[in-house]
Order: sequence, then C-alpha cells, then structure tokens
Amino acid sequence: MKLAVALVAIIGTFVLACSTASPGTTPTVPPTTTLVPVTKTLVQPSDNSGNNMGMEFGIGGLVANLEDWADVEVPQFYQVSHIDVSALEAVSKFRSRAGHDYSDSFEECCSLKHYFHPKNFYETALTNPIYSAVDGVILYLTLEDGGFQDDWPNNYEDMTGKPFPDGYKEYQMYIRPDEAPYLWIRHHHISPVREIVETISLSSSRDLMLGHARPAPIGYRVNAGDLIAHGLGEISLEQHLDGTGIPSPCIAASTRREQSHLPGCASTVRFRSIFDHMTDQVFADYQVVSDVVRDDFKVSRAELKANPNECDGEFFINIGNVDDPDVYRVLHGTIQDNAVTSSEQSALFAFEGSGNDESDLFTIQADDVLVISSSGGPIDVTIDGLEGSRTALSHTGTEEKYYQTIIPMAGPIRIVVGAPEAVSWDISIRRPE
Repeated sequence: MKLAVALVAIIGTFVLACSTASPGTTPTVPPTTTLVPVTKTLVQPSDNSGNNMGMEFGIGGLVANLEDWADVEVPQFYQVSHIDVSALEAVSKFRSRAGHDYSDSFEECCSLKHYFHPKNFYETALTNPIYSAVDGVILYLTLEDGGFQDDWPNNYEDMTGKPFPDGYKEYQMYIRPDEAPYLWIRHHHISPVREIVETISLSSSRDLMLGHARPAPIGYRVNAGDLIAHGLGEISLEQHLDGTGIPSPCIAASTRREQSHLPGCASTVRFRSIFDHMTDQVFADYQVVSDVVRDDFKVSRAELKANPNECDGEFFINIGNVDDPDVYRVLHGTIQDNAVTSSEQSALFAFEGSGNDESDLFTIQADDVLVISSSGGPIDVTIDGLEGSRTALSHTGTEEKYYQTIIPMAGPIRIVVGAPEAVSWDISIRRPE
C-alpha cells in the first residue's frame, strides 16, 4: 500500500487531527498513514479529552507548560497492543532487575520499562512486527548508542552462533500520543519502516543530553494499529513533568548523579507502565493466553523496598533472567509450562563439581536439553561446539539457580563452567522421550 502524505493547514496554523482506530485490534496490513507538522494552536491545559484538541507545543515537541499538566490523571491511551500478544512467552516486570537500571527522577536501580520475549526468540527477534499503540505523531529517531548498544547484537551472536546482520541498524523511536501529549512512548531496538526513516531526521544522544535536539519539523502521523517497525518489543512510557520536553538519555540513577549539570538530566520525569495505561480491550488479549491481572506485570514499590535490587553504576549486580519469576511474568503455555520435566527426559550426560571446570567432549542432537543447578553464584556456563561458543547461562546473583534450555546446536560439544570455588553445580544433558 502506498502511504499518503497530507499536510493540513487552516488559516496559517497547523492543526492536529485525531483518528478513531478500533481498540484491541492488530491489522495485518497497515492503514494509510499521513505526515503531520508539529502544531502551534492553543487550548487550555485542563482540556485533556484528546478529541481534536489543538494546543501549544514547546520546543521539545511535547505540550507547552508541562508543569500545568504534571498532575493530570493519565488516561488509558494505549489502544492497540504494539506486539502480537499471542506470540509472547514472557514479559519483564516494571521495577524488575531485567536488563539494566532504567529509572526516572523518583526511583533508582530498577527497570521502569518492559522487555518482551516472543516464542522462538532469536529466530524472530529482528522480524517481529511492531505496531503503533496509539494515535499520535513520531517526532524523534535516534540510533542505539551508549554503553548498551552492543549488548543485544553480542547476545544474538552468542546464542545463535550467527553474525548480527551486516548493515542492520537499530533505532529508538519517540511517539507523542494524542491523548497524552505530555509524555513520550519510546520504542527500543527497532528497525522502523522505510517511510519513517525517510521522514524523520536523526537526532544524536549527545544533542538530546545537551538540549540541542529539536523535533522533526514535519512529524509522521500514525494511527493505532499502524505497522511502524520490526524488532524487539521493548517499550517505555516517559512523562515529562517540567522542562523542555526534549527526550533524554539520562535514564539511570548513576547518570543523573554524575551528569546532573547537563540539560538532559535537569528535567523531572516519571516513567510509567503500559499495563496501567492500556485499555481493557488490549489487556483482554493477555487474559486470553494467561490467567493474569495487571499487577502481575509489575513489582510493587513495597516489594522492591523489601527486596531491593543491587546496582554497580547502570548495571544490575543481580541481573534477572527470563525464567526468574520475580523478573518476568511467563504467559500460559510457554516457558514454564512447556519446559520438559526431568521425568519426561532421558539423562544422557552428567557433569558436577564446583568452581571452574570443563567437561569432556560429548555428542548431542538438536533439541537436547541442558539442565543446570547451582548452589549460588555468580556462575557462567558456556557451550563450546563446532559452531563456536555460546553462553548458556550467566547468573550474576548469589542465590541458588535452576535453569534449563534447549541447546541450539548439534554435534560434539564441551561444557565450560566459570564460578567461585565455593559455588557447587550440577549439569546434565537430557533428551525428551
């Protein structure tokens, strides 16, 4: 479908037009998308209906006078799931220790965003369709950079044994929702559709941090359900309570402390969970695949206070994995439910010990299962095979660990374990009967 381009001008003033996409649906073909300039019309801050509202926008692209909007009740503006819920295995919890510290002006050492783990994760990670969850305007694109830019490509190569696609560029995308024009929806690790890349000029993280970046003079209008990208479903909602509204890479407590003098760390921001702001129709998609309530996708402030995460700068010392129930909510019929139990497996190989060690060579078949149990951590388990080395487990915490995963290779392998001498472990390879 050829996308239409339309600029709407009324008496020399551009007007933001809202659409009426049906909530709770994910079209397989993206509807027509139009380009809309950054608007400059007036409305009272109290008019927060989201229905054809014109308003004055600040230099950063969000509504002007953000302080006047700081205490509004943020509506359930997330109208369509940005990712196919039926394809998901697990979703990280808000305030968890997934990934790295991603926190706002009010919390620290926690992940105030959501990671999404689809089935056949590494096979689909680069091609998952990503949809706009809202009616709104895309105003910024940045390339993934900074201290974590290589983490995902390196993880992909470690786990698949394949090189990360040459020339594949990962972006962050910022959408201003019509119904909540005081916050950004930030998509992480995505490859936008060609029309968006051709429309929105790149901003650099440096310019964002220094306050020099400006929104695209002509934004890219999207309707809820439009296909906007492919890639990881990682997403954050970032409300600006004051300042210019320019998006910022100041997303960790250590960065805020060390660079508090920079404009990007000066604004007051509050990050929100999409599960608090999706419609009931969208959340019903999750209830189809699992018996869940909204709070299942969050770590409460009380829970975090009772069991605080540990950070070294931006990094979690006790980083979580997808099989940690306090970190990810596993959906029905997936990781936990589909994990093959020991009674359904034949043990082919056993390897136990403590500290650093490596096994003899052992030949496996595709889809054999590696089972790891340790008395604590940290512990790293690597599989060396004809296709190279792949990380099976990297557990940085000190608590006991049980983990199993399908081995993504066949042929002769050697298991290499790295751990303190005080950490004992038991590793086996099993074959489903």
